[in-house]
Amino acid sequence: MCVGDLVLHQTRRKSYEGRCLIHRLFAQVFDSIMNYKKEEAANLMQKLNIELKAEDRDKDGKALLKVIVA
Repeated sequence: MCVGDLVLHQTRRKSYEGRCLIHRLFAQVFDSIMNYKKEEAANLMQKLNIELKAEDRDKDGKALLKVIVA
């Protein structure tokens, strides 16, 4: 359950569920990057349409997370 599910008005629930899915995917990306699981992170970033420059593909851990968040 995402934050605010109980407060959300019923008519807006469908659009909120999409945002909740993106939040869960980004949380998985964060976890895979910080645990140095490059292949899993690459698959999840592809699902989120996050493209990296050639120089950023070699980064991992906190440095890669900074590139994605920025």
